[in-house]
Amino acid sequence: MPEQGHAPSSNYSRAFQHHDRNEFPEAEAFFGRAISDEPADPELYKSRSRVRLFLGDAAGAERDGEEAFRRSGARTPFLEFWLQVLLLRGASSSEVESLLSRAGLSPAAKAFWRACFACRRKKHAAARAGFERAAALAGEDLGLADLARLFRCAVMALTEGAPPRPRGPELAMVGLGYRKVLQMSVGGVRTLAGQDVLAVVCNAADDLVLRFLGLFGVPIKFLVFRGTEAEARRGTQALLKECAGRRRAALVTRGHPLVFGLLGGLILEEARRRGVPCRVWDGVSGFDELPAAAGIAAGRPGMQVVGCFAAGESDRGLPMVAYAPKERGGLEALSAVLAGRYPAGTMGYAMANSGPREFQAKAVPIRDLSEALGGDLPCAIYVP
Repeated sequence: MPEQGHAPSSNYSRAFQHHDRNEFPEAEAFFGRAISDEPADPELYKSRSRVRLFLGDAAGAERDGEEAFRRSGARTPFLEFWLQVLLLRGASSSEVESLLSRAGLSPAAKAFWRACFACRRKKHAAARAGFERAAALAGEDLGLADLARLFRCAVMALTEGAPPRPRGPELAMVGLGYRKVLQMSVGGVRTLAGQDVLAVVCNAADDLVLRFLGLFGVPIKFLVFRGTEAEARRGTQALLKECAGRRRAALVTRGHPLVFGLLGGLILEEARRRGVPCRVWDGVSGFDELPAAAGIAAGRPGMQVVGCFAAGESDRGLPMVAYAPKERGGLEALSAVLAGRYPAGTMGYAMANSGPREFQAKAVPIRDLSEALGGDLPCAIYVP
C-alpha cells in the first residue's frame, strides 16, 4: 500500500483497492496506469509483479520484479522479491550467482537463497548444508535463522522420499499453518513435493508461502477465492480438472483446509462424489490434536475426516472427525447432519476456535453442538 506521506494518484489508490479485493485483471490495468503516472515508484512494479504471478503471467511477473529491484536502488526487500520470482521459475545457477554477486545481502541471506535454489534443483544435500550455514551465520537475525532451520527441516523430510504414486488421480489438501508461521507434518511436505501441480489460494500466497513452495519445483496455479460459494465451486471444478488422467494435485491453504473457509469442504465432498481419492494432511492446526485430546490415538486405521456437509455420508462404524467452518452456518449445518445420523444422547468431543476453552477437547452431545459451544464458530468434533 502507499507509504506514509505519499500522495497517491487515483489510479494508484484504485490499483491497490482491486488488489486487496483479489480483482486481479482490474488491478493489473490500474497498476499499468499508475506506473504511467509515477514511473519511478518501485512498489508499483513489485505489486504488479505479484498480480501477474496470480494471473499466470510468469514472464511479466519476472520483468516487473527486476524493474522494481532496479528502480529501488537495489534495496534488499525488492531484491528478495525478485529472487522469489526467480525461484518459482527455476532460474539457472549462473543467473542466481550473477545476481547474488552484485547484491548487498548479508552472508547469511546469500547462503539462504543459494540453499533455496539448490533445493529447487533437487540437490538436497547442498540445500541442507546451505540452510545450516545460513542459520549459523544469521547471528542476531533470529527471523532468518528460524526460517533457515524450518526450510532445513523441509529438506530433511524430502530426503525420506515422496509417497508412492497411485495408479490413478489423487487429490490432497495441505494446510501450511495459520498467520505468519508454517506448521505442517512431514507427510504433508513430502506430499507437496510429489504432486504434478499445486493449487494455491491467492489469499494464502504471501512471500513466506511462495518461497516455501518454490523449494519443490512443482508447477503452481493460483485460485482466486473471495469467500462466496459460487467461487468455491468454480475453484473446486478447476482443481479437480487438474486430476484428469493420472495426475496428482494438491490444494494449499493457510490454516486447516476444512476449517478456515468453504473451499476445502466443497472440494472434499466433490472429490468423493466423483470417486477421486482425497487426503487431508494433518499437523496443520490445533484441531488436529482433537482425537488425542479426547484420549484416542490420532491417525488410527479407519479414521474418517470429513467436512460438515459430507458428514451424513460417513461410515457410522468408523470413528470420525468432522470440521465446521464459520461460513455458511457451518456449526448449525453440522449439528443438523449429525442429528439425522446418530441417535439421541450420542456424545462426541469438540474443539472450538474461540472462547476460554479454545482448542481444548470438551465432551458434548452431538445434537446440541451450537448450544454447547456457544455460537457459530469454526470447530471440529470427534465422534468415536
